[in-house]
Amino acid sequence: RTLLLKRLFAAWVTFPLEHAAIIGLQRSGKTSLLHYIKNITRADPRQLRSGQRHDWLNEPENHRWILVDFQDSRMCNLERLLQYLLTQLDLSAPDPCSLEQFMDIVSYQIQQPTIILMDELGAALAAPELNDAFWDNLRSLANNYANGNLGYVVTAHTSLFDLTHTT
Repeated sequence: RTLLLKRLFAAWVTFPLEHAAIIGLQRSGKTSLLHYIKNITRADPRQLRSGQRHDWLNEPENHRWILVDFQDSRMCNLERLLQYLLTQLDLSAPDPCSLEQFMDIVSYQIQQPTIILMDELGAALAAPELNDAFWDNLRSLANNYANGNLGYVVTAHTSLFDLTHTT
């Protein structure tokens, strides 16, 4: 696990931030790993195990972590997911919120390194509202409108090729 953590955190110390996919069997610890990633850099050293590393980043307070669990049905509803992401980014979320409004609001507003941790990609791909346009916009946001400050981590039970082969 230490080797995996070294590799992941190394992807987030330079710009543009890199993306990662964590593939593993069900109940193999993927969700636990995402929670660990989200919390370890800000953990109180007095509450850690002896020798447990928490200094993965030089300036951890500069990084923002957003965890999206697609097993939560609310996260498979496009409008609620977009509102959640905007709220986590400390941006105003309109009600209702369309994909176009989301892109207008968030474009060029991600000023600090931000990693969106997406758990259970298979559930997200099965959600009718999270269609190709949604995924294309997330890709575009990271590549063109976040100044290199946006990275994604996805978890899945099977390879991304197998998951996306039919979508």
